[in-house]
Amino acid sequence: MSLLNIEVVQNDLKPDIYFMITNKSDDTVVDVSASSIVVTAKFRAKGASTSLFEATCTKVKPVLGIVSMVWPADSLDVDAGRYEIEITVTDGTDPQTVLDIVQVRVKEEFGDVS
Repeated sequence: MSLLNIEVVQNDLKPDIYFMITNKSDDTVVDVSASSIVVTAKFRAKGASTSLFEATCTKVKPVLGIVSMVWPADSLDVDAGRYEIEITVTDGTDPQTVLDIVQVRVKEEFGDVS
């Protein structure tokens, strides 16, 4: 299943993207405040089998399941087009991948001013 669409521009490093981790079975937020819990985001071209990068998310309001992904340097130095983000929550060695995939559209940046 796909989640909302995010739109960004080539070579930008903003905006940070915020995610709220929830349990779909009962619509409760997932408390990610334990130090053993790590939330990661993988970014890939739509339909590709390999990720372009994996970023560790920052816990913003962990009791409410809110984390943010900061774009790593050069991560949006990609062709304009469609991409996807997959979120994984790992507690110790037990990963759980979020089923919803975040759809991302990368818009071509304007050229240099003449």
